[in-house]
Amino acid sequence: MFSIECLELISFSGKTFRYSFSSGINYIHGPNSSGKTEFYNFIDYMLGADKKNLSEAPWFKESLQTAKMQISFNGHVLILYRDLLDNVFRLVIDGTACKVSDLEEYRRYLNSLFLESADEPASLSEYVGQDLTYRTFTLFSFLSEVTVGRINSFFSKLLETKYRVKQRPLFDYLFSIDANQIVLLQRKIADLNKQARELEARRAFNNHYLEAVNQELAKLGIVERFDGSNAAVISELVESAAISTKLDSSSSLNANDVVEADQLRDDIKAQKQMIHELNGTKVQDAKRHRLLDRLSSLIAEDDSRADLLDQTCSLLNEIEVSIPRKDLDLQTALLERKENRLTHLEAKLTAANVVFNPLDFNEKSKAVLVVNEYLSQYSALCKPDNYDDVKKEISRLKRELFKLKHSDDDTSINSISDTVTDLYHSASPASSFVVSDFKQLDFHIKFQKEGVGLQPTFTEGEDNVDVFTGSRARHTLMQVCGYFAFMHYLLPKRNIPLVPLLAFDHVSSPFDEESRGAIGAIISKFYSLVDKDDVQLFLFETEDPDALGVVPDKYISLVSDVQTGFNPFYTAD
Repeated sequence: MFSIECLELISFSGKTFRYSFSSGINYIHGPNSSGKTEFYNFIDYMLGADKKNLSEAPWFKESLQTAKMQISFNGHVLILYRDLLDNVFRLVIDGTACKVSDLEEYRRYLNSLFLESADEPASLSEYVGQDLTYRTFTLFSFLSEVTVGRINSFFSKLLETKYRVKQRPLFDYLFSIDANQIVLLQRKIADLNKQARELEARRAFNNHYLEAVNQELAKLGIVERFDGSNAAVISELVESAAISTKLDSSSSLNANDVVEADQLRDDIKAQKQMIHELNGTKVQDAKRHRLLDRLSSLIAEDDSRADLLDQTCSLLNEIEVSIPRKDLDLQTALLERKENRLTHLEAKLTAANVVFNPLDFNEKSKAVLVVNEYLSQYSALCKPDNYDDVKKEISRLKRELFKLKHSDDDTSINSISDTVTDLYHSASPASSFVVSDFKQLDFHIKFQKEGVGLQPTFTEGEDNVDVFTGSRARHTLMQVCGYFAFMHYLLPKRNIPLVPLLAFDHVSSPFDEESRGAIGAIISKFYSLVDKDDVQLFLFETEDPDALGVVPDKYISLVSDVQTGFNPFYTAD
Protein backbone atom coordinates (compact mmCIF):
# COMPACT_ATOMS: atom_id res chain seq x y z
CA MET A 1 0.00 0.00 0.00
CA PHE A 2 1.31 3.45 -0.97
CA SER A 3 -0.21 6.89 -0.58
CA ILE A 4 1.04 10.45 -0.32
CA GLU A 5 -1.52 11.55 2.24
CA CYS A 6 -0.89 15.27 2.41
CA LEU A 7 1.41 18.16 1.56
CA GLU A 8 1.70 21.19 3.83
CA LEU A 9 3.22 24.49 2.68
CA ILE A 10 4.53 26.88 5.34
CA SER A 11 5.21 30.54 4.60
CA PHE A 12 7.92 32.79 6.08
CA SER A 13 5.28 34.30 8.36
CA GLY A 14 4.32 30.86 9.69
CA LYS A 15 1.05 30.47 7.81
CA THR A 16 0.20 26.89 6.76
CA PHE A 17 -1.70 25.60 3.74
CA ARG A 18 -2.58 21.91 3.44
CA TYR A 19 -3.28 19.73 0.41
CA SER A 20 -4.91 16.39 1.23
CA PHE A 21 -4.73 13.48 -1.21
CA SER A 22 -6.38 10.12 -1.70
CA SER A 23 -5.36 6.67 -2.84
CA GLY A 24 -6.05 6.20 -6.52
CA ILE A 25 -6.68 9.21 -8.78
CA ASN A 26 -5.83 12.73 -7.58
CA TYR A 27 -6.98 15.31 -10.10
CA ILE A 28 -5.28 18.70 -9.77
CA HIS A 29 -7.14 21.20 -11.93
CA GLY A 30 -6.23 24.73 -12.86
CA PRO A 31 -5.83 27.13 -15.79
CA ASN A 32 -2.51 27.95 -17.41
CA SER A 33 -0.05 29.76 -15.10
CA SER A 34 -1.73 28.39 -11.97
CA GLY A 35 1.33 26.34 -11.00
CA LYS A 36 0.36 22.83 -12.12
CA THR A 37 3.86 22.08 -13.43
CA GLU A 38 5.40 23.55 -10.26
CA PHE A 39 3.12 21.25 -8.22
CA TYR A 40 4.14 18.28 -10.38
CA ASN A 41 7.85 19.06 -9.87
CA PHE A 42 7.37 19.77 -6.16
CA ILE A 43 6.21 16.23 -5.47
CA ASP A 44 9.49 14.98 -6.95
CA TYR A 45 11.35 17.61 -4.91
CA MET A 46 9.84 16.30 -1.67
CA LEU A 47 10.84 12.78 -2.75
CA GLY A 48 14.49 13.86 -2.86
CA ALA A 49 15.02 15.54 -6.23
CA ASP A 50 17.98 17.93 -6.21
CA LYS A 51 16.41 21.22 -7.29
CA LYS A 52 19.14 23.81 -6.84
CA ASN A 53 18.12 27.35 -5.82
CA LEU A 54 14.43 26.47 -5.66
CA SER A 55 13.94 29.20 -3.09
CA GLU A 56 14.99 31.74 -5.73
CA ALA A 57 12.34 30.60 -8.22
CA PRO A 58 9.66 33.25 -8.83
CA TRP A 59 6.89 30.99 -7.51
CA PHE A 60 8.58 30.52 -4.12
CA LYS A 61 10.95 33.44 -3.49
CA GLU A 62 10.25 35.14 -0.17
CA SER A 63 6.89 33.36 0.14
CA LEU A 64 7.36 29.62 0.78
CA GLN A 65 9.89 28.61 3.40
CA THR A 66 9.19 25.00 4.39
CA ALA A 67 7.23 22.03 3.05
CA LYS A 68 6.04 18.91 4.84
CA MET A 69 4.77 15.75 3.15
CA GLN A 70 3.27 12.66 4.80
CA ILE A 71 3.51 9.25 3.13
CA SER A 72 1.91 5.96 4.10
CA PHE A 73 3.73 2.88 2.79
CA ASN A 74 3.32 -0.77 3.77
CA GLY A 75 2.08 0.07 7.26
CA HIS A 76 4.65 2.79 7.94
CA VAL A 77 4.05 6.52 8.21
CA LEU A 78 6.81 8.78 6.97
CA ILE A 79 6.83 12.58 7.40
CA LEU A 80 9.29 14.51 5.21
CA TYR A 81 10.43 18.10 5.82
CA ARG A 82 12.44 20.30 3.45
CA ASP A 83 13.42 23.90 4.09
CA LEU A 84 13.70 25.67 0.74
CA LEU A 85 15.88 28.53 1.91
CA ASP A 86 18.44 26.85 4.20
CA ASN A 87 18.35 23.40 2.56
CA VAL A 88 17.55 21.75 5.91
CA PHE A 89 16.02 18.26 6.08
CA ARG A 90 14.03 16.36 8.68
CA LEU A 91 12.39 12.94 8.78
CA VAL A 92 9.97 11.28 11.15
CA ILE A 93 9.39 7.55 10.65
CA ASP A 94 6.55 5.95 12.60
CA GLY A 95 6.71 8.76 15.15
CA THR A 96 10.49 8.58 15.61
CA ALA A 97 12.54 11.58 14.51
CA CYS A 98 15.64 10.75 12.45
CA LYS A 99 18.70 12.96 12.35
CA VAL A 100 19.31 14.02 8.75
CA SER A 101 22.39 16.05 7.89
CA ASP A 102 22.07 16.43 4.13
CA LEU A 103 20.23 15.36 0.99
CA GLU A 104 22.20 12.12 0.64
CA GLU A 105 21.19 10.97 4.12
CA TYR A 106 17.59 12.03 3.41
CA ARG A 107 17.65 9.80 0.33
CA ARG A 108 19.23 6.89 2.21
CA TYR A 109 16.34 6.84 4.68
CA LEU A 110 13.80 6.91 1.87
CA ASN A 111 15.66 4.21 -0.03
CA SER A 112 15.64 1.91 3.01
CA LEU A 113 11.89 2.44 3.27
CA PHE A 114 11.17 1.58 -0.36
CA LEU A 115 13.52 -1.45 -0.13
CA GLU A 116 11.97 -2.74 3.09
CA SER A 117 10.39 -5.81 1.50
CA ALA A 118 13.21 -6.52 -0.96
CA ASP A 119 14.51 -10.10 -1.10
CA GLU A 120 18.05 -9.13 -2.13
CA PRO A 121 18.42 -5.35 -1.91
CA ALA A 122 22.14 -5.45 -2.77
CA SER A 123 21.77 -7.46 -5.99
CA LEU A 124 20.57 -4.56 -8.14
CA SER A 125 23.55 -2.27 -7.56
CA GLU A 126 25.91 -5.26 -7.62
CA TYR A 127 24.51 -6.32 -10.98
CA VAL A 128 24.93 -2.96 -12.69
CA GLY A 129 28.17 -2.03 -10.94
CA GLN A 130 26.87 1.32 -9.73
CA ASP A 131 24.58 2.65 -7.05
CA LEU A 132 20.92 2.55 -8.14
CA THR A 133 18.33 3.72 -5.64
CA TYR A 134 14.66 4.65 -5.52
CA ARG A 135 15.70 7.93 -7.17
CA THR A 136 16.69 5.99 -10.30
CA PHE A 137 13.27 4.34 -10.31
CA THR A 138 11.46 7.68 -10.33
CA LEU A 139 12.28 7.38 -14.03
CA PHE A 140 9.07 5.34 -14.30
CA SER A 141 6.88 7.76 -12.31
CA PHE A 142 6.96 11.21 -13.93
CA LEU A 143 5.58 12.18 -17.35
CA SER A 144 6.22 15.88 -18.06
CA GLU A 145 4.33 18.09 -20.48
CA VAL A 146 7.50 18.87 -22.44
CA THR A 147 7.87 15.20 -23.50
CA VAL A 148 4.19 14.42 -24.10
CA GLY A 149 3.85 12.52 -27.38
CA ARG A 150 7.25 10.77 -27.40
CA ILE A 151 7.22 7.06 -28.22
CA ASN A 152 11.02 6.70 -28.45
CA SER A 153 12.88 7.19 -25.15
CA PHE A 154 9.35 7.78 -23.96
CA PHE A 155 10.18 8.23 -20.25
CA SER A 156 10.49 11.96 -19.58
CA LYS A 157 13.50 11.71 -17.30
CA LEU A 158 15.60 10.13 -20.05
CA LEU A 159 16.13 13.72 -21.24
CA GLU A 160 18.38 14.15 -18.19
CA THR A 161 21.96 12.89 -18.51
CA LYS A 162 22.06 11.46 -14.99
CA TYR A 163 19.15 9.14 -15.83
CA ARG A 164 20.15 8.39 -19.40
CA VAL A 165 23.58 7.03 -18.40
CA LYS A 166 21.91 4.57 -16.00
CA GLN A 167 19.17 3.49 -18.38
CA ARG A 168 21.08 0.74 -20.22
CA PRO A 169 22.38 -1.20 -17.18
CA LEU A 170 19.03 -0.74 -15.42
CA PHE A 171 17.05 -2.19 -18.34
CA ASP A 172 19.62 -5.00 -18.72
CA TYR A 173 18.86 -5.91 -15.12
CA LEU A 174 15.09 -5.67 -15.46
CA PHE A 175 15.02 -7.90 -18.55
CA SER A 176 17.81 -10.32 -17.70
CA ILE A 177 16.99 -13.98 -18.20
CA ASP A 178 18.78 -14.81 -14.94
CA ALA A 179 19.90 -11.81 -12.90
CA ASN A 180 20.81 -13.95 -9.88
CA GLN A 181 23.15 -16.09 -11.97
CA ILE A 182 24.78 -12.96 -13.38
CA VAL A 183 25.39 -11.60 -9.88
CA LEU A 184 26.82 -14.98 -8.85
CA LEU A 185 29.15 -15.01 -11.86
CA GLN A 186 30.29 -11.47 -11.10
CA ARG A 187 31.10 -12.51 -7.53
CA LYS A 188 33.06 -15.54 -8.75
CA ILE A 189 35.01 -13.44 -11.22
CA ALA A 190 35.80 -10.87 -8.50
CA ASP A 191 37.04 -13.64 -6.17
CA LEU A 192 39.15 -15.19 -8.93
CA ASN A 193 40.59 -11.80 -9.88
CA LYS A 194 41.66 -11.33 -6.27
CA GLN A 195 43.21 -14.80 -6.30
CA ALA A 196 44.94 -14.02 -9.61
CA ARG A 197 46.43 -10.82 -8.17
CA GLU A 198 47.80 -12.75 -5.20
CA LEU A 199 49.24 -15.40 -7.50
CA GLU A 200 50.70 -12.70 -9.72
CA ALA A 201 52.39 -11.15 -6.70
CA ARG A 202 53.79 -14.55 -5.76
CA ARG A 203 54.91 -15.10 -9.36
CA ALA A 204 56.62 -11.69 -9.35
CA PHE A 205 58.39 -12.74 -6.16
CA ASN A 206 59.42 -15.98 -7.84
CA ASN A 207 60.60 -14.08 -10.91
CA HIS A 208 62.82 -11.96 -8.69
CA TYR A 209 64.86 -15.08 -7.96
CA LEU A 210 64.69 -16.34 -11.54
CA GLU A 211 66.07 -13.04 -12.87
CA ALA A 212 68.74 -12.89 -10.15
CA VAL A 213 69.94 -16.44 -10.86
CA ASN A 214 70.03 -15.91 -14.64
CA GLN A 215 71.90 -12.63 -14.20
CA GLU A 216 74.61 -14.44 -12.23
CA LEU A 217 74.67 -17.39 -14.65
CA ALA A 218 75.53 -14.97 -17.45
CA LYS A 219 78.54 -13.78 -15.42
CA LEU A 220 79.70 -17.39 -15.18
CA GLY A 221 79.33 -17.90 -18.93
CA ILE A 222 76.52 -20.47 -18.44
CA VAL A 223 74.02 -20.30 -21.31
CA GLU A 224 71.42 -22.56 -19.68
CA ARG A 225 68.50 -20.50 -18.29
CA PHE A 226 66.94 -21.17 -14.91
CA ASP A 227 63.15 -21.53 -15.25
CA GLY A 228 62.30 -22.81 -11.78
CA SER A 229 62.03 -26.45 -12.79
CA ASN A 230 65.67 -27.21 -13.69
CA ALA A 231 67.41 -26.41 -10.41
CA ALA A 232 69.37 -29.71 -10.40
CA VAL A 233 70.84 -29.05 -13.84
CA ILE A 234 71.76 -25.48 -12.92
CA SER A 235 73.40 -26.63 -9.66
CA GLU A 236 75.65 -29.04 -11.55
CA LEU A 237 76.70 -26.33 -14.00
CA VAL A 238 77.40 -23.90 -11.15
CA GLU A 239 79.42 -26.54 -9.29
CA SER A 240 81.63 -26.98 -12.33
CA ALA A 241 82.06 -23.22 -12.56
CA ALA A 242 82.93 -23.05 -8.85
CA ILE A 243 85.83 -25.47 -9.28
CA SER A 244 87.35 -23.25 -11.92
CA THR A 245 87.07 -20.15 -9.66
CA LYS A 246 88.88 -21.96 -6.79
CA LEU A 247 86.44 -20.49 -4.27
CA ASP A 248 87.36 -20.94 -0.59
CA SER A 249 84.43 -23.03 0.67
CA SER A 250 85.13 -22.10 4.28
CA SER A 251 84.07 -18.51 3.52
CA SER A 252 81.05 -19.38 1.44
CA LEU A 253 78.44 -19.56 4.19
CA ASN A 254 78.72 -15.98 5.38
CA ALA A 255 79.64 -14.74 1.94
CA ASN A 256 76.33 -16.01 0.56
CA ASP A 257 74.40 -13.93 3.07
CA VAL A 258 76.51 -10.81 2.62
CA VAL A 259 76.34 -10.88 -1.17
CA GLU A 260 72.57 -11.53 -1.14
CA ALA A 261 72.08 -8.64 1.30
CA ASP A 262 74.11 -6.37 -0.96
CA GLN A 263 72.03 -7.42 -3.95
CA LEU A 264 68.75 -6.88 -2.05
CA ARG A 265 69.76 -3.32 -1.11
CA ASP A 266 70.12 -2.47 -4.79
CA ASP A 267 66.82 -4.18 -5.61
CA ILE A 268 64.96 -2.37 -2.82
CA LYS A 269 66.27 1.01 -3.95
CA ALA A 270 65.02 0.39 -7.49
CA GLN A 271 61.70 -0.98 -6.18
CA LYS A 272 61.06 2.13 -4.07
CA GLN A 273 61.68 4.36 -7.07
CA MET A 274 59.16 2.37 -9.12
CA ILE A 275 56.53 2.63 -6.36
CA HIS A 276 57.14 6.38 -6.10
CA GLU A 277 56.44 6.73 -9.82
CA LEU A 278 53.33 4.54 -9.58
CA ASN A 279 51.99 6.65 -6.71
CA GLY A 280 52.48 9.74 -8.86
CA THR A 281 50.45 8.12 -11.63
CA LYS A 282 47.75 7.21 -9.10
CA VAL A 283 47.49 10.84 -7.96
CA GLN A 284 47.08 11.99 -11.55
CA ASP A 285 44.39 9.34 -12.12
CA ALA A 286 42.49 10.61 -9.07
CA LYS A 287 42.70 14.18 -10.36
CA ARG A 288 41.28 13.12 -13.72
CA HIS A 289 38.40 11.29 -12.08
CA ARG A 290 37.61 14.27 -9.83
CA LEU A 291 37.60 16.47 -12.91
CA LEU A 292 35.15 14.12 -14.63
CA ASP A 293 32.87 13.94 -11.57
CA ARG A 294 32.84 17.73 -11.28
CA LEU A 295 32.08 18.13 -14.97
CA SER A 296 29.28 15.55 -14.72
CA SER A 297 27.66 17.38 -11.80
CA LEU A 298 27.94 20.74 -13.57
CA ILE A 299 26.20 19.63 -16.75
CA ALA A 300 23.92 16.91 -15.37
CA GLU A 301 20.93 19.22 -15.64
CA ASP A 302 21.94 20.59 -19.07
CA ASP A 303 21.22 18.00 -21.72
CA SER A 304 22.63 20.23 -24.46
CA ARG A 305 26.11 19.61 -23.08
CA ALA A 306 25.85 15.82 -22.94
CA ASP A 307 28.15 15.51 -25.98
CA LEU A 308 30.83 17.45 -24.11
CA LEU A 309 30.64 14.95 -21.25
CA ASP A 310 30.88 11.99 -23.65
CA GLN A 311 33.90 13.50 -25.44
CA THR A 312 35.65 14.22 -22.14
CA CYS A 313 35.04 10.65 -20.93
CA SER A 314 36.52 9.28 -24.17
CA LEU A 315 39.56 11.57 -23.90
CA LEU A 316 40.27 10.58 -20.28
CA ASN A 317 39.89 6.90 -21.17
CA GLU A 318 42.41 7.32 -24.00
CA ILE A 319 44.84 9.02 -21.60
CA GLU A 320 44.54 6.21 -19.07
CA VAL A 321 44.98 3.50 -21.70
CA SER A 322 48.06 5.24 -23.10
CA ILE A 323 49.87 5.30 -19.72
CA PRO A 324 51.73 2.05 -18.95
CA ARG A 325 50.88 0.78 -15.50
CA LYS A 326 52.03 -1.87 -13.09
CA ASP A 327 49.97 -3.13 -10.19
CA LEU A 328 50.88 -0.86 -7.27
CA ASP A 329 49.66 -3.36 -4.66
CA LEU A 330 51.72 -6.10 -6.28
CA GLN A 331 54.90 -3.99 -6.30
CA THR A 332 54.32 -2.89 -2.70
CA ALA A 333 53.90 -6.51 -1.60
CA LEU A 334 57.11 -7.48 -3.41
CA LEU A 335 59.00 -4.62 -1.73
CA GLU A 336 57.75 -5.77 1.67
CA ARG A 337 59.03 -9.29 1.04
CA LYS A 338 62.44 -8.03 -0.05
CA GLU A 339 62.70 -5.73 2.99
CA ASN A 340 61.73 -8.59 5.33
CA ARG A 341 64.38 -10.80 3.74
CA LEU A 342 67.02 -8.08 4.08
CA THR A 343 66.10 -7.49 7.72
CA HIS A 344 66.49 -11.22 8.39
CA LEU A 345 69.91 -11.35 6.70
CA GLU A 346 71.22 -8.26 8.47
CA ALA A 347 70.12 -9.63 11.85
CA LYS A 348 71.81 -12.94 11.07
CA LEU A 349 75.08 -11.25 10.04
CA THR A 350 75.02 -8.93 13.05
CA ALA A 351 74.55 -11.90 15.40
CA ALA A 352 77.51 -13.66 13.78
CA ASN A 353 79.61 -10.47 14.07
CA VAL A 354 80.54 -10.78 10.42
CA VAL A 355 82.76 -8.19 8.85
CA PHE A 356 82.85 -8.99 5.16
CA ASN A 357 83.43 -7.04 2.00
CA PRO A 358 81.94 -8.66 -1.12
CA LEU A 359 84.64 -6.91 -3.16
CA ASP A 360 87.13 -9.37 -1.65
CA PHE A 361 85.87 -11.84 -4.28
CA ASN A 362 86.19 -11.61 -8.04
CA GLU A 363 82.99 -11.39 -10.16
CA LYS A 364 82.82 -15.13 -10.87
CA SER A 365 83.32 -16.05 -7.22
CA LYS A 366 80.57 -13.69 -6.21
CA ALA A 367 78.31 -15.06 -8.93
CA VAL A 368 78.76 -18.63 -7.62
CA LEU A 369 77.90 -17.54 -4.09
CA VAL A 370 74.84 -15.57 -5.15
CA VAL A 371 73.41 -18.19 -7.51
CA ASN A 372 73.74 -20.95 -4.91
CA GLU A 373 72.04 -18.81 -2.29
CA TYR A 374 69.23 -17.83 -4.66
CA LEU A 375 68.71 -21.43 -5.75
CA SER A 376 68.40 -22.38 -2.09
CA GLN A 377 65.97 -19.53 -1.42
CA TYR A 378 63.88 -20.38 -4.49
CA SER A 379 63.56 -23.98 -3.37
CA ALA A 380 62.50 -22.95 0.14
CA LEU A 381 60.20 -19.98 -0.62
CA CYS A 382 58.86 -20.25 -4.15
CA LYS A 383 56.03 -22.67 -4.73
CA PRO A 384 54.40 -23.65 -8.00
CA ASP A 385 51.09 -21.87 -8.67
CA ASN A 386 48.00 -22.30 -10.83
CA TYR A 387 47.96 -18.71 -12.11
CA ASP A 388 47.41 -19.75 -15.72
CA ASP A 389 44.52 -22.02 -14.75
CA VAL A 390 42.90 -19.20 -12.76
CA LYS A 391 43.21 -16.80 -15.70
CA LYS A 392 41.67 -19.37 -18.04
CA GLU A 393 38.74 -19.82 -15.64
CA ILE A 394 38.26 -16.05 -15.44
CA SER A 395 38.13 -15.89 -19.24
CA ARG A 396 35.60 -18.72 -19.38
CA LEU A 397 33.33 -17.10 -16.78
CA LYS A 398 33.55 -13.74 -18.54
CA ARG A 399 32.37 -15.34 -21.78
CA GLU A 400 29.48 -16.94 -19.93
CA LEU A 401 28.67 -13.63 -18.25
CA PHE A 402 28.75 -11.74 -21.56
CA LYS A 403 26.35 -14.25 -23.12
CA LEU A 404 23.94 -14.00 -20.17
CA LYS A 405 24.03 -10.20 -20.08
CA HIS A 406 23.21 -10.03 -23.78
CA SER A 407 20.32 -12.48 -23.60
CA ASP A 408 17.03 -10.73 -22.91
CA ASP A 409 13.98 -12.17 -21.21
CA ASP A 410 11.68 -12.01 -24.23
CA THR A 411 8.74 -13.26 -22.15
CA SER A 412 8.87 -10.15 -19.93
CA ILE A 413 9.38 -7.80 -22.89
CA ASN A 414 6.43 -9.40 -24.69
CA SER A 415 4.27 -9.13 -21.58
CA ILE A 416 4.86 -5.36 -21.48
CA SER A 417 4.01 -5.16 -25.19
CA ASP A 418 0.79 -7.09 -24.57
CA THR A 419 -0.18 -4.84 -21.64
CA VAL A 420 0.47 -1.67 -23.67
CA THR A 421 -1.64 -3.05 -26.51
CA ASP A 422 -4.51 -4.10 -24.21
CA LEU A 423 -4.54 -0.72 -22.46
CA TYR A 424 -4.53 1.10 -25.78
CA HIS A 425 -7.35 -1.12 -27.08
CA SER A 426 -9.46 -0.27 -24.01
CA ALA A 427 -9.74 3.30 -25.38
CA SER A 428 -11.64 2.10 -28.48
CA PRO A 429 -15.08 3.26 -27.23
CA ALA A 430 -13.74 6.78 -26.72
CA SER A 431 -11.39 7.24 -29.70
CA SER A 432 -11.93 6.84 -33.42
CA PHE A 433 -8.19 6.65 -34.16
CA VAL A 434 -7.83 3.71 -31.76
CA VAL A 435 -10.69 1.96 -33.56
CA SER A 436 -8.97 2.70 -36.87
CA ASP A 437 -5.69 1.25 -35.64
CA PHE A 438 -7.27 -2.03 -34.58
CA LYS A 439 -8.87 -2.45 -38.00
CA GLN A 440 -5.35 -3.29 -39.15
CA LEU A 441 -4.66 -7.03 -39.09
CA ASP A 442 -2.92 -8.13 -35.89
CA PHE A 443 -2.35 -4.54 -34.76
CA HIS A 444 0.09 -4.58 -31.86
CA ILE A 445 2.31 -2.11 -29.97
CA LYS A 446 5.75 -3.57 -29.35
CA PHE A 447 7.95 -2.41 -26.49
CA GLN A 448 11.54 -2.14 -27.72
CA LYS A 449 14.21 -2.35 -25.06
CA GLU A 450 16.81 -0.79 -27.34
CA GLY A 451 15.91 2.88 -27.49
CA VAL A 452 13.11 2.40 -24.92
CA GLY A 453 10.52 2.74 -27.64
CA LEU A 454 6.94 1.82 -28.46
CA GLN A 455 6.48 0.59 -32.02
CA PRO A 456 2.98 0.10 -33.46
CA THR A 457 2.89 -2.72 -36.03
CA PHE A 458 0.42 -4.79 -38.04
CA THR A 459 0.43 -7.73 -40.44
CA GLU A 460 0.33 -7.26 -44.19
CA GLY A 461 0.40 -10.49 -46.14
CA GLU A 462 3.15 -12.56 -44.55
CA ASP A 463 5.08 -9.56 -43.22
CA ASN A 464 4.97 -7.50 -40.05
CA VAL A 465 4.81 -3.80 -40.94
CA ASP A 466 5.98 -1.06 -38.56
CA VAL A 467 3.92 2.12 -38.47
CA PHE A 468 6.05 5.27 -38.42
CA THR A 469 3.37 7.93 -38.70
CA GLY A 470 0.61 9.04 -36.39
CA SER A 471 -0.80 12.07 -34.67
CA ARG A 472 0.66 13.45 -31.45
CA ALA A 473 -2.51 12.45 -29.64
CA ARG A 474 -2.13 8.84 -30.83
CA HIS A 475 1.51 8.77 -29.69
CA THR A 476 0.62 10.36 -26.35
CA LEU A 477 -1.98 7.69 -25.70
CA MET A 478 0.61 4.98 -26.44
CA GLN A 479 3.10 6.76 -24.18
CA VAL A 480 0.61 6.86 -21.29
CA CYS A 481 -0.03 3.14 -21.85
CA GLY A 482 3.72 2.58 -21.69
CA TYR A 483 3.94 4.23 -18.26
CA PHE A 484 1.00 2.20 -16.96
CA ALA A 485 2.36 -1.05 -18.43
CA PHE A 486 5.75 -0.57 -16.79
CA MET A 487 4.21 0.21 -13.40
CA HIS A 488 2.08 -2.93 -13.76
CA TYR A 489 5.22 -4.95 -14.63
CA LEU A 490 7.45 -3.53 -11.87
CA LEU A 491 4.92 -3.48 -9.04
CA PRO A 492 5.16 -7.21 -8.11
CA LYS A 493 8.98 -7.13 -8.02
CA ARG A 494 10.12 -7.01 -4.43
CA ASN A 495 13.87 -6.58 -5.00
CA ILE A 496 13.75 -3.07 -6.45
CA PRO A 497 13.22 0.29 -4.65
CA LEU A 498 10.14 1.30 -6.63
CA VAL A 499 8.03 4.33 -5.68
CA PRO A 500 4.51 3.23 -6.77
CA LEU A 501 3.51 6.68 -7.94
CA LEU A 502 2.51 8.11 -11.32
CA ALA A 503 2.42 11.86 -11.99
CA PHE A 504 1.27 13.14 -15.41
CA ASP A 505 1.53 16.82 -16.33
CA HIS A 506 -1.07 17.95 -18.88
CA VAL A 507 -1.12 14.77 -21.00
CA SER A 508 -4.44 15.84 -22.50
CA SER A 509 -2.89 18.77 -24.39
CA PRO A 510 -2.63 17.01 -27.81
CA PHE A 511 -6.22 15.68 -27.74
CA ASP A 512 -9.32 17.17 -29.30
CA GLU A 513 -12.71 17.08 -27.61
CA GLU A 514 -13.69 13.85 -29.37
CA SER A 515 -10.69 11.83 -28.19
CA ARG A 516 -9.96 13.15 -24.66
CA GLY A 517 -12.15 10.49 -23.11
CA ALA A 518 -9.56 7.89 -24.22
CA ILE A 519 -7.38 8.95 -21.27
CA GLY A 520 -10.10 8.12 -18.74
CA ALA A 521 -10.79 4.79 -20.44
CA ILE A 522 -7.13 3.76 -20.15
CA ILE A 523 -6.93 4.87 -16.51
CA SER A 524 -10.04 2.84 -15.75
CA LYS A 525 -8.50 -0.21 -17.43
CA PHE A 526 -5.25 0.25 -15.51
CA TYR A 527 -7.08 0.26 -12.17
CA SER A 528 -8.77 -2.99 -13.16
CA LEU A 529 -5.25 -4.50 -13.28
CA VAL A 530 -3.87 -3.00 -10.05
CA ASP A 531 -5.43 -1.89 -6.78
CA LYS A 532 -5.81 1.83 -6.12
CA ASP A 533 -4.18 1.33 -2.74
CA ASP A 534 -1.02 0.09 -4.48
CA VAL A 535 -0.45 2.80 -7.12
CA GLN A 536 -1.30 6.47 -6.62
CA LEU A 537 -1.95 8.67 -9.67
CA PHE A 538 -1.65 12.47 -9.91
CA LEU A 539 -3.11 14.21 -12.97
CA PHE A 540 -2.33 17.90 -13.48
CA GLU A 541 -4.83 19.25 -16.04
CA THR A 542 -6.46 22.36 -17.44
CA GLU A 543 -9.58 20.47 -18.54
CA ASP A 544 -12.35 19.33 -16.20
CA PRO A 545 -12.14 15.61 -15.31
CA ASP A 546 -15.46 14.91 -17.08
CA ALA A 547 -13.90 16.00 -20.38
CA LEU A 548 -11.25 13.29 -19.97
CA GLY A 549 -13.68 10.65 -18.78
CA VAL A 550 -11.91 10.56 -15.42
CA VAL A 551 -13.68 9.93 -12.12
CA PRO A 552 -11.27 11.32 -9.48
CA ASP A 553 -10.89 9.92 -6.00
CA LYS A 554 -9.73 13.41 -5.02
CA TYR A 555 -10.36 16.64 -6.90
CA ILE A 556 -8.26 19.76 -6.16
CA SER A 557 -8.76 23.15 -7.79
CA LEU A 558 -5.69 25.40 -7.72
CA VAL A 559 -7.78 28.53 -8.19
CA SER A 560 -10.42 29.36 -5.58
CA ASP A 561 -11.52 32.08 -3.19
CA VAL A 562 -8.49 31.40 -0.97
CA GLN A 563 -5.75 30.85 -3.55
CA THR A 564 -4.69 31.78 -7.07
CA GLY A 565 -2.31 28.90 -7.69
CA PHE A 566 -0.25 26.07 -6.24
CA ASN A 567 1.62 28.30 -3.78
CA PRO A 568 -1.13 30.22 -1.93
CA PHE A 569 1.43 32.59 -0.40
CA TYR A 570 2.65 33.83 -3.78
CA THR A 571 1.43 37.17 -5.09
CA ALA A 572 2.34 38.47 -8.53
CA ASP A 573 4.14 41.80 -8.68
